[in-house]
Amino acid sequence: ITIELPPLRERKGDIPLLAFHFLRKYNARCSKNMEGIDPDALEALERHDWPGNVRELENVIERAVVLGREKTIRLADLPDCFHRAKPPRRTSSTVLADLPYKRAKELAIAEFDRKYLTEVMIKANNNVSQAARIAGMDRSNFRRILKKYGLNGSQSGNGNSGGASGQER
Repeated sequence: ITIELPPLRERKGDIPLLAFHFLRKYNARCSKNMEGIDPDALEALERHDWPGNVRELENVIERAVVLGREKTIRLADLPDCFHRAKPPRRTSSTVLADLPYKRAKELAIAEFDRKYLTEVMIKANNNVSQAARIAGMDRSNFRRILKKYGLNGSQSGNGNSGGASGQER
C-alpha cells in the first residue's frame, strides 16, 4: 500500500500541530519547560515554504528549544531566514477565512492584544504600573500579558531614563 502525503508547504494547517508536538518532544529531551510558541514565531513558521519538509520543521523547533532562553519560542529564536521580509500581519478576512475558527480567533486576539499593549505602554511612557492603571488591570496580570507577547516594558528602547524600571518592582 502506498500512502501519498503532500509536502508540508501544501499542509500549512499542520504546522502548528507539528510545531507543538516537536516542542513537547524537545522539552522532554532537553529537560526544558518552554510553554509555547509566540504568535509572531508561529506566523513565521506558517509563512515558510519548508523545502526540507517536516524534518526541517523539527530541526528548527529543536534548535529554538535548545537555544531559547524564554518561556516561549520567539521569532528571535528562529533562524535568520524567518526574520526577512515580514509581510503585514495576518488578520485580513481572506487569510483568516482560510483557517479553522479557533486558530483565526487566536490570531486576531493576539494581534489586538499586542497592538493594545504597545499603545498603552507608549501612552504610559513604558511605566508598567501606569500602563496597568490605564488598562484597568492589576499590575502583575498586566506584566504577565506583556511577557506573553514579548513586550517587557522597554519595547521602545531600554527604558525611559530609569522611570519604569524603578516603579515596576
